[in-house]
Amino acid sequence: MRSSRKPRIILFILITLCGLFVYSYTARLGEKSRVQAAILDMQDRIDAAQAEQYRLKDERDELNQADFLDHVARKNFGLAKPGDKLLVIINEPSSSDMPGNLPVAAAVPTNPIDYRNFPVWQQWVVYFTTGSFRISLQ
Repeated sequence: MRSSRKPRIILFILITLCGLFVYSYTARLGEKSRVQAAILDMQDRIDAAQAEQYRLKDERDELNQADFLDHVARKNFGLAKPGDKLLVIINEPSSSDMPGNLPVAAAVPTNPIDYRNFPVWQQWVVYFTTGSFRISLQ
């Protein structure tokens, strides 16, 4: 009886050890897959951070350009540099905006106005809105 019991105990120990090996191996495989997923996530974050870094470097280089402040001042605030000549463009009203829907030609006054005494900027406004000066020499 003793001889038959020893192989069973050894077999039981071997099966138990194999079970523990399989359990630890599958646990390590799960840990390995989690670590690989974390590595891929970190790599994606690194790539996104590098793209953001390149974008910020380009923006910094743009800000360091000499004429950037002039461009921003002109575009956003409508400012001008000394020596610039400014023109104000006013859109001509359409015929639907005129009272009584008169044609544009009928809305022009028949008696000419002397624009020579107007300030220069008003003369330019009149020139660009009507297309010509109507100067009275009287």
